[in-house]
Amino acid sequence: MIECKYCGARIHEDDEFCASCGRAVERAKPKKDLGENPFVFGLISFFMPLFGFILYLLNKRTEPGRAKICIKWTIFGTIFYLVVIGLLILFYLFIIIEILT
Repeated sequence: MIECKYCGARIHEDDEFCASCGRAVERAKPKKDLGENPFVFGLISFFMPLFGFILYLLNKRTEPGRAKICIKWTIFGTIFYLVVIGLLILFYLFIIIEILT
């Protein structure tokens, strides 16, 4: 049940007109969820995981679609960077071992 904007009468959500005053029921337009265009937020979250996590925290209540994209790409970015750093460490260790032997 919702209230008529003009007379305050309780009306069903499916009704097109208020039974009390006869005016058309105005429904709030759904807010566009920017999570539908994930490219920008995915890139930001992947290349800057800390910023992606902050975006997730800021959007988890108001824009859940955007928040989900941010946390997903933050996790992917963090795993990617950990793997790259691990491989670089192994590479330099092998170089150091080659030099010392």
